[in-house]
Amino acid sequence: MIPGDIRFIGSSAMNNGCTAMVGNTENMHPANTITVCYNGSVGETFYQDRPFLASDDLTSPHG
Repeated sequence: MIPGDIRFIGSSAMNNGCTAMVGNTENMHPANTITVCYNGSVGETFYQDRPFLASDDLTSPHG
């Protein structure tokens, strides 16, 4: 991870799932996506209104 202003969504029940702000741009997920944690904070679900990156502890319709 490099510092930046893109949300990194992880397995967290707080802050809309955002665990860091990063500058990486590969493998970004699109805005207007629902994320669901299946590891860690299992079942926590959030709406992502901006493009984001994600850990492998959650899933979205866009993979």
